[in-house]
Amino acid sequence: MYKEQIDEFLIIGYDNRKKGYVVINTKGEYGNHAHLRNLGACRKAIELVKAKKIPRKASTYFKRCCIRLSIDLEYRKKIEELIKVKQNKGKQRYYNRKPR
Repeated sequence: MYKEQIDEFLIIGYDNRKKGYVVINTKGEYGNHAHLRNLGACRKAIELVKAKKIPRKASTYFKRCCIRLSIDLEYRKKIEELIKVKQNKGKQRYYNRKPR
């Protein structure tokens, strides 16, 4: 089993079954944890949350992981707004009307 402590964040790795890692914010409550597949993503999420940087080019799953790890309500709200904008951005459809 793998364990690593980075400030208030704890990374726990599963056995050799390649199921991934759990990142826990020890200053938060039970809900302040996230499941990620590789160690690099765990460290990147911790780095972003500590610096309060918004992950703009990341997947929605990764953004939600950052929300779960953070205990700062303002930071969480900014990421939620970014997710909503991305979801509402959808493609505009063009219909070619037939002439009468």
